[in-house]
Amino acid sequence: MHAIKKLNLNQQLTDLDVLEIDSPSCRACIALQGAQILQYQPKHRANSVLWLSKANTGQVGKALRGGIPLCFPWFGAHPQGLQPAHGFARNQIWELQNVSYDQAQAIHHVDFILQDSPETRKIWSHAFRLKLRISCGISLNLDLQVENIGSQAFEFSFAWHSYFQVDQIRQVEIHGLQNAEFMDKLQSNQRFCEADAVTFQQETDRIYPKASGHYQIVQAGHTAIEIAAPRCASAVIWNPWQDKAKRLGDIAEGDWQHFVCVECGQIASETVRLAAGSKVDYQLQITDIPI
Repeated sequence: MHAIKKLNLNQQLTDLDVLEIDSPSCRACIALQGAQILQYQPKHRANSVLWLSKANTGQVGKALRGGIPLCFPWFGAHPQGLQPAHGFARNQIWELQNVSYDQAQAIHHVDFILQDSPETRKIWSHAFRLKLRISCGISLNLDLQVENIGSQAFEFSFAWHSYFQVDQIRQVEIHGLQNAEFMDKLQSNQRFCEADAVTFQQETDRIYPKASGHYQIVQAGHTAIEIAAPRCASAVIWNPWQDKAKRLGDIAEGDWQHFVCVECGQIASETVRLAAGSKVDYQLQITDIPI
């Protein structure tokens, strides 16, 4: 009744190994690069909750557009502009530690680890260990632990850069951000207060340094995706719209209309300082709820 296997997804990810999960509760696909979940489809749904670009090249070391990339140890552009945007965790091959199956709950647990290496220390000099558990069942759960295994404190920011599949972006509303202050990246980081649900009529790129950790994606009033990240202080809402999607080069023609990013993490003023020998945990839960 359930299966998990390592395979090569030839049609889209020609050079990247992925794990494919099929259980009574869901189907899912996870790339070893970035420990990145690419697809998650509860059995009651006709398609994946997560959006994955058809224009991905599958080149090893190149970020994958879609699913849930992990941005670490910084979010956005590098502070000095010398290193890749969104850090390096999403481009590294993570070590697969364990796969287990809870038959009673119909949940697969997949455990990954990423530790500093000579390659990462060229980019970011600190000693660290990341542990990520991805649990695929009726809901999708991600549990991240960041550990400082060095002798000096370090600062980091991070985000789960989640891409959610939608029918039409113009018919989407994001709930849970009312009264939250945000920085508008398209208006030189000017600060505004979100008065109501977020809707989309143009390119949108907003950072909410302090948000509720509980959000809902509503599509034309008939389906909802519940997002819970109670320990993540920050949120980001993003859709590139038509012109930027063309410039990015890895989004197929017109596909910008079919996804929205609702990202959870620690960003901007909520950057984390982690003492030597310390660790911190974050959780993300995604649940598809037919209305």
